[in-house]
Amino acid sequence: MGGVRSTDFPDLVPPNPSSSGPAFHNFDTTTQSFDNKVVAQYLDGTTLNPLVVDSNSTMTSDLRVFSADGNDTMHSISSPDAFASTCQSILERMINTVAHGVTLTEEIQIIPAKVHNVQLTFEKSTLVFKASFRLQQNITANVNKNRVVTILWCDRYGSSQDCNGNTRSALPATVTQEQPNLSPISQSKGFTFINYDFVVPINSDASISKFWFTVDEKDGSSPTTYRNGGNGYPLVQDQLLFVPSLSRSTLVQNSSLVARGGGSPITGLVNQYTIVAAVRDGSSPSRVYMDALDFAINGFTSSLNVTVDLKLNTSITPTQGYSFYTGVIQDSGFQLTLDIHSLLQNGTIYTEDFRQTSQLNTLYVAPTNVTSSKSSSPNSSTKLASPLMTHLFGCAILVAGALIATS
Repeated sequence: MGGVRSTDFPDLVPPNPSSSGPAFHNFDTTTQSFDNKVVAQYLDGTTLNPLVVDSNSTMTSDLRVFSADGNDTMHSISSPDAFASTCQSILERMINTVAHGVTLTEEIQIIPAKVHNVQLTFEKSTLVFKASFRLQQNITANVNKNRVVTILWCDRYGSSQDCNGNTRSALPATVTQEQPNLSPISQSKGFTFINYDFVVPINSDASISKFWFTVDEKDGSSPTTYRNGGNGYPLVQDQLLFVPSLSRSTLVQNSSLVARGGGSPITGLVNQYTIVAAVRDGSSPSRVYMDALDFAINGFTSSLNVTVDLKLNTSITPTQGYSFYTGVIQDSGFQLTLDIHSLLQNGTIYTEDFRQTSQLNTLYVAPTNVTSSKSSSPNSSTKLASPLMTHLFGCAILVAGALIATS
């Protein structure tokens, strides 16, 4: 896999004058697979690897390495099995090698609970707060069907601001157990996960400032409270909201979208995303816009990275003190993510960051009932890692899973 970009080595890979994106020359012809083609094509003389075949011998670094021992090493790893086993061994040694003086920590353990998919948004003209709470479950143990998981939260505005005398709570809308084989890491360690998904209606005059969870196993033990450091999980802002339920992704015919990284305009179907955001009335933004990013794919060798303005959409009726803005973007990929921004006249910027378009066109889940009770604002010790550590650990799991998949 891989290749050489014109932006890195313009003398080796000349830029494409007809494209604003970088030119890209691959090491072999199977760019979507980690296989032995880079070796096989070198040995049979069909390689297009620019580090082998360039006319400038000072640039052909791969050729010098490959032929240093008369191609003996290249012949020894030319078969698919030999190539895979050799690369597996080398990658393992790379991962297990640390610099002199570095002391490794103890093995990072899976946290028993995790909060994810948090969002304040609109669904069917109702302002709702959505959050998923994931608990670790031993594969061989039976799920406690008597367990009660509750979300609690504080108002952002009004007489009960920050749980001043009043706390709201609700039960999950759905409960789902993940398949044990969803991750090779969790399966090898003998556990899976149960997701408690919450959808609760929110009064926009009160909104929501922070939330937390309690888990009662109903076995005589005291309920466990997950507070994120003792003061709850904050909802940073409610001035700008991404609205997946009003956004859409459709396939449209396009003859002008240029293949990123060069090449002729493509013809055929591409994804057209109509993105809707809600802006709280009274903020009067001077600009609402989104930064859109998608990965490079076959035929589109540079990533999509563009900024698109969203305009006030008067065809969508303002709801609960929010007005709606719309922007359109076309993309050939399938992993488009968005950072949506609202810029105020005074320079303040509100952001909905890293919103995934995979949330579009999902099934509607009705919100659950809300209960109000005397305040129990979160102020004691935590049972759950901070959002930063949770995010970092999730990234570590993804990287480890990718390495296992390619080993």
